[in-house]
Amino acid sequence: MIYKGTFWIPNKENSKLNGILTVEKGNDFSLELFGIFETKLENHEIILGVVEGNKRVTLYNCISISETESEYSFSKKIISTVIFNEHFSNEICMNYIDFKFNGLEIWNSNFDFDNDKLKEIVKFDNNYSKLEYKIYNFIQETIGRKISNKRADSYIRITSKEYKNIDYWLKLLIEQQRFFSIITGLPVNIEKIKTHTGLPVNIEKIKTHKKINSIEIYDQSFYHTYKGNEIDFLHNSYVKFQDFISEWKLYMENWNKLYDQLKPTFNLYYLIEFSENKTFVENEFLMLMQAIENFHKRKFSSKDILSENRKNSFIKFTNYSNLKRNNKTYSPSPNLWERIEYLVEEYWVNDMCNIFNSKDTLEEYLIDRATYYRNYLNHWDKAKEIAIEKYFGNNDKFTNDLILTERILREFLKIIILKELGIELNKYVDKIYNVFKYIE
Repeated sequence: MIYKGTFWIPNKENSKLNGILTVEKGNDFSLELFGIFETKLENHEIILGVVEGNKRVTLYNCISISETESEYSFSKKIISTVIFNEHFSNEICMNYIDFKFNGLEIWNSNFDFDNDKLKEIVKFDNNYSKLEYKIYNFIQETIGRKISNKRADSYIRITSKEYKNIDYWLKLLIEQQRFFSIITGLPVNIEKIKTHTGLPVNIEKIKTHKKINSIEIYDQSFYHTYKGNEIDFLHNSYVKFQDFISEWKLYMENWNKLYDQLKPTFNLYYLIEFSENKTFVENEFLMLMQAIENFHKRKFSSKDILSENRKNSFIKFTNYSNLKRNNKTYSPSPNLWERIEYLVEEYWVNDMCNIFNSKDTLEEYLIDRATYYRNYLNHWDKAKEIAIEKYFGNNDKFTNDLILTERILREFLKIIILKELGIELNKYVDKIYNVFKYIE
């Protein structure tokens, strides 16, 4: 959307400039000004404005990318966050926020609503984060000539007992985007964010929400996830909505406990699985290996490496077709294959091996091949190159095997994360079966 209006910096309302604000999902939010603000600052934390329709707007984190001083002065700024319907001259604070993501209404479409226009689906206090979470639906009814249609507008509300600044809420929403993407297994785009400067409106009184000065927030951080098919939320979500609402508190508390500790693992997995900016399979494979190694380092002690009689085992790759495990002195700092082998025992063997027969084949891909390919890609030398050529014969066979190994590692990391969040893996089996049946 493009908005024409006048803009100024706080406490300088007498020095307004005409300009054009562009807010487009997937592109930079920008402000083009016909002139230059009379200030020594190139960048501005806050710029205020009024656009068409007498709509107030606050622009947050404004970075100058060009300025031209001449007879026709001109300046352009990149905007991080755009807030409509309110002016914040100083710190931007609020004590609750509502948001919705693509597919939320479809995800809960099988939920049994009553005849009320308002339905609070679930509500709970998160003791770990000291926040209150709820999902609510506002049922809007449109009446035509012969039929009456009802449409549920679903929102998730997070409330704090204290006012928090905009950076806190945006960081929290980024975490929520990752949380719901991982829970559903589908790319989540946060489509609408709104709040109010006053106290949160009681859910029973939300019928009057149109009379409230509802603040709309747009931030570039939420528009880098590719958008999938919304109907997938009904048929292909890892966790069905009915199961989710009964366990939401558990999942959320587990997430909050783990996220700070395992943030690199979650973020790497999210980037590989859901980012619209796809990369080469070699890069995705190395990122997966980094995520798995990071998970083990942060979650477990170096001493947590299987049983004592296995601490002396060591993989030595004489050539790829003849892998040998020779006895070596155990290092206090486990190497990569030891870390992965521990995670296989911890997260795979007890839960999943009864489903798949080829345990040895799976271990070969998860441990042996993954470790070897990682060393080959990270620490290239002529000997490894010759071994790869000798084993595969041509580069296409190697690439196909690397793709399969990357896919298996991705599913393995998915299993680890879902199990840590408290999701019952037996409900997830049908989602991963199609991946692993190819190596049975």
